[in-house]
Amino acid sequence: MKFLYKILLSFIISLPLTVYSDTDANAELFGSWPDIRDVVISPNGKYVGVVQTVNRQGIVKILDLESSQLISIHDFGEKGSISGFFWATNERLVFSVTRPSTRTTENWGLGQLVAANIDGKKTRLIAGWGTDENRKGVHNRAKTDPNRGAYVVHTLPEDKNHIIVNFFDNAGFNDLAKLNINNGKVTYITGSPVIYPSWVLNSQGELVGVWTADLDNTAEIYLYKPNLPKGSLESREC
Repeated sequence: MKFLYKILLSFIISLPLTVYSDTDANAELFGSWPDIRDVVISPNGKYVGVVQTVNRQGIVKILDLESSQLISIHDFGEKGSISGFFWATNERLVFSVTRPSTRTTENWGLGQLVAANIDGKKTRLIAGWGTDENRKGVHNRAKTDPNRGAYVVHTLPEDKNHIIVNFFDNAGFNDLAKLNINNGKVTYITGSPVIYPSWVLNSQGELVGVWTADLDNTAEIYLYKPNLPKGSLESREC
């Protein structure tokens, strides 16, 4: 861990620490968000990824913990700002990307997921609007279409090629699917029987159930029988 502390210390030292006599300037300095967040170590413990805000743009820097050297920077420029990421494997990362909005001053999430190798090679938009540039702006209701907004439900640490994602539906009845982080291929799992679902998966990434709640905080819960432990809830219709 001493290497991680060394890396973080180097980032902190690089931050501007000047204290101004101007009260307004001090208020702006101490009231601003930090420019470094989401420090995530790779599964093998050799690397660390850091989300940093530069000119209001989210980028990710990858550093070698042994040498304390910067080895790559993931910066998508006009194609989007990185809002978060995780290590899918020791060699490949998955990023959540937001885009500038004409309606607000903040970036807007379109459910875009981008995968890339640690060195920036084989960068690919694997889910979200614009995945298929030939069909940009064309809506497809196919269950295996990646050209839909998505968010990650399970990272499947034991599977080096896939993650589990929730694909958004305009009506709120979303789809659960397995997504290939290398080629963007979608394997449909199931659709939600409830609007705006919260999926429940076990540690292996198997679907156990789904639930939602209305404005009166009344919950509606469905259990997914194929993945329930054998012999459980035998007397219930699920």
